[in-house]
Amino acid sequence: MKLLYLLLFTTACFGQISITKEIKTETKVVVYDSTYNFPKSEVESIIGQDLYLLPLHEDLKKYGYSGFTIYPKKFSQAYKGTSSRSNTPVEMIEGKMFEVNDVFDHDIYSSKKYLELVEKESKDTLYYEYSTDLSYNFKFIINGYLEKLKERVSDSIYLSAYAQPKTNLKNGSEYKIKPEDETVWTITDVTLYGDHYLLSFIIENEKGIQLNLPVADENKWFYSSEKVDEYKQLYGGFYKNILKKTVKIGMPKEALEIAWGKPDKINRSSYGSDQWVYNGQYVYIENGKVKSWN
Repeated sequence: MKLLYLLLFTTACFGQISITKEIKTETKVVVYDSTYNFPKSEVESIIGQDLYLLPLHEDLKKYGYSGFTIYPKKFSQAYKGTSSRSNTPVEMIEGKMFEVNDVFDHDIYSSKKYLELVEKESKDTLYYEYSTDLSYNFKFIINGYLEKLKERVSDSIYLSAYAQPKTNLKNGSEYKIKPEDETVWTITDVTLYGDHYLLSFIIENEKGIQLNLPVADENKWFYSSEKVDEYKQLYGGFYKNILKKTVKIGMPKEALEIAWGKPDKINRSSYGSDQWVYNGQYVYIENGKVKSWN
């Protein structure tokens, strides 16, 4: 627990020396809840967490890793590198596990921080330049987040009808999701998939078809059984339209927004229907429900 010390000068004196009392005030501690892998500006919440450094794509390995330094300064020498302009060679840190020991303000940019890391095997201390607003620059998987995902093995999910065709991992054939298909799939594993090492679920249905799904696509191209049950309770039969990404007269506007996302624009009407614009398509909302579309 970090403490702030406030000094209050009292009126009591001993000779010419004032007496100062110390008041200890607790600061707010942000706790990492392991439901996300990118903590944004609340990066202090991952202090004490273990981070797994993701492998680089084969085409990028020759360039090494950027952002790792031996001091928390912008132009510090790269960790295991030869200068401030070099990167850290892949073979030095790829696939390593690091503990977040502390977080420091950046010496130049307010939108960046330095993570003080301890490499678990060598015990080396190094620093990583962290961007609070660029998730694609975050080269790690937080171990707490990964463990949370692993708890979902054996959970059931449903695929959206508009999900892209997938490759059956068992025989290499193409599998297309049909609009009328409400097959229940089971999560069987959590893995880094493909040349880009995307954090993915491996899923399988009762027919033995096995697919991979990037974890980041949840609630866009696939839904947990709990989420589908929630949609059934909230929107009745319109849950099918959410899964199929379709529109139907009488559909609540909230269900439409789940199915199609936020509209590009809403043209408000003082009477009659509001017009929701979706990439050249128009949906008319009246009394909170879909009245028509074209």
